Amino acid sequence: LKTIILDDNARAGWVGHCYAWINGLSAILQFLILPIITNKSNIHHFWIFMPAVMMFFTFLQFFQDHSSNLQLSSISFSAMKIMEYSLRSVASEMLFVSLDYDCRFFGKEVINVLGNRLGKSGMAICMVLITSIMGKKNEDLESILCPLCNAVAFFWLICSYKLKILLKYKDKTHTN
Repeated sequence: LKTIILDDNARAGWVGHCYAWINGLSAILQFLILPIITNKSNIHHFWIFMPAVMMFFTFLQFFQDHSSNLQLSSISFSAMKIMEYSLRSVASEMLFVSLDYDCRFFGKEVINVLGNRLGKSGMAICMVLITSIMGKKNEDLESILCPLCNAVAFFWLICSYKLKILLKYKDKTHTN
């Protein structure tokens, strides 16, 4: 962003405008669209949808040229933030509803500490290490970070699919 928008005031305005759109779309999704969709659809579909969307956008970044770098990257970032602010929390809560009291709160704490905090911290450490090792060469960073993002999105998709299958199997055994 710093290399594309050189003026600090213009860059701050662009980031503020981007987050305004993210927050507005998250609110619309969370308060208007998701209540309708969750009543008509199984929540398991959301677990597959979120990583599939991220995998789609990170895959598109392989084919970008430097002129559209900011637009495609901001769309990927916005999609990730919109899903984090609205869809991920709903999907996580719906997962824990089916569990008993102890498992629900223990599971939420484990996922909150290990999945969220440790995951974000671990990724921040990886980003610092990659950028410090590679230096400030943008072309080299993109060639490393883009496949890394795809690998993480693919791993997330596989884990979500396995969770969906596991819960579907659990539901079958409890109904029989």
